Amino acid sequence: MTIYRHLAEAASAKLQALHEAIEEQGSVACQNFPDEMYEEEDNADSRAMQHIIKKICGDCPLRFMCLDYAMTAREQYGIWGGLTTRERNDIHREKYNARRRVAYKRENPRPEA
Repeated sequence: MTIYRHLAEAASAKLQALHEAIEEQGSVACQNFPDEMYEEEDNADSRAMQHIIKKICGDCPLRFMCLDYAMTAREQYGIWGGLTTRERNDIHREKYNARRRVAYKRENPRPEA
């Protein structure tokens, strides 16, 4: 329970829902592998392992629930829902930049011709 204390309220609820879904499912493939498989080093072996893990995630019925939790919690380690930390951070960055563009356009409307 102590991990929930460190997560935002929304992330905590999503993590709880994910745990419950895993219990209902019985198990998911990622539970059968050691944590070392999910490390994200910048070398050929790690990239090969990431490719394998992403295939496993692709077949998981809880993939999107897992990814939703990781995005909400801003998980900084491992592959969640088929995406690496870098890929998740890229999505966060794209969303942030899109919000900034919208806010700029709202604050600086183009003059009508």
